[in-house]
Amino acid sequence: MKKNILFAIILGISPVSTFALSPLNETFESFTISTAPVVSITTPYYWGGQGSTLQIIDNPNKTGINTSSKVLQINRIAMDTITTNSGASNFVYRGVQSTAYDLALTPTNCVIELKILKTVDGIVGIRIYPNATGSSYTIVTANVQGSLDWQTVRFDFSAIVSTMTATPNIKFEMEKTPTVAGQKSAVTVLIDDVRVVEKTAVVLSPLNETFENFTVSGAPATTVVSSTFSWSNVETSMQIVNNPNKLGINTSNKAMQISRNATSIATDVIASGLTYKGVMTSTYGLPMTASHCIIEAKVLKLVAGKISVRILPNTTVPTYTIITIDLPGSPDWQKVQFDCSAIATTMTSTPQFRFEIEKTPTIIKQQDALTVFIDDIKLIDNSPAAINETNGDKQINIFIEPTTSMLKLKNLPDESSTIQITNLSGIECLKVKTNSTSPTVDVSTLNSGIYLVSCYSEQGKVYTVKVIKR
Repeated sequence: MKKNILFAIILGISPVSTFALSPLNETFESFTISTAPVVSITTPYYWGGQGSTLQIIDNPNKTGINTSSKVLQINRIAMDTITTNSGASNFVYRGVQSTAYDLALTPTNCVIELKILKTVDGIVGIRIYPNATGSSYTIVTANVQGSLDWQTVRFDFSAIVSTMTATPNIKFEMEKTPTVAGQKSAVTVLIDDVRVVEKTAVVLSPLNETFENFTVSGAPATTVVSSTFSWSNVETSMQIVNNPNKLGINTSNKAMQISRNATSIATDVIASGLTYKGVMTSTYGLPMTASHCIIEAKVLKLVAGKISVRILPNTTVPTYTIITIDLPGSPDWQKVQFDCSAIATTMTSTPQFRFEIEKTPTIIKQQDALTVFIDDIKLIDNSPAAINETNGDKQINIFIEPTTSMLKLKNLPDESSTIQITNLSGIECLKVKTNSTSPTVDVSTLNSGIYLVSCYSEQGKVYTVKVIKR
């Protein structure tokens, strides 16, 4: 039976309270572990239940984002007397309350954050009463997916800070719905690390996303969120899934699945006017430089087609650059790289990053539904890579000499080798046979860009390296 949750935290200051004021930052580490559920706990600060019992327990899952020793367990009591949706909608809350913390919100410190262990999906909300009369309130909600892991949930109350006339009273609500099904069942939930933080506390992190910190979701969504970062979509849905193919170049546990929706497109003109179909994130910094400007990702895409990234290099002029590659369809993960060196020196702000599927100005490639998996998205250096293999005590070295446009290969293991050069879409651009362990190949006919150079020795060994043609 699906369980639903409704509980609340009330934090306010009572004129007759005997507890010292403490800015909201509760880890529960100072409380004593209790052996059975109670209606209130009073050391060092007061917490009480309403329509629920509570107790301090050992953290049952000390992995991931919450390794603390103690947490608050809330046992919501079943309410079998609820018979109509009208009756359910009249309930204020069932959960826990506290009067021992000061909630001094400011324009910068106005985000209420907590960690929660919640095994069923449901709406989480915080209700704030910004004045002493308690005649009005604001609710900020979040849809939290059920998980066996701890999650961080944040609620931004910057919109009401300027209207507050007193240290506000708040209620923290879960499964606050005006239905019988949403409020009558018993349920247990754990919370920890309840605090007020700065609105700017989410610090941009240079792009390096493996999706391992996200929670595997049960169904497609319009947004996926980890404890810190979030991705959203345009004309697609997405979800975090178990890696469907842990062989080859991607053995990670989780990946992002992007499901592009089918769209009725009547003409190529309409198709070319579509913005994009894909995903975007604004919670990662993208600090590109002239030498650190390659966006790399792993893609699992069964059908051949275009994959693109869109970069908005500044905020004052709404222009963007799209970098596109043709990716062959494959049941295996493929590594793709997008060279953004052309715009790296023109940026005036940390750019926004978008990942696009089948960005083409034709009906055929944009109206059909499509599923793609992506993983290991990161920003890397564009300096030529060196082979880490060795031939005896000599390191194999492959690079392009910029002044001569000659590809140089040193210390190959065999006198005779086959050199194959492909672009990042897997298309062969050049293939030659050599009769030297240190041959040179003229690559002046190749366009500027990133290439993969593979050396096939007579002994059956294959050496592959990435090179940059400028």
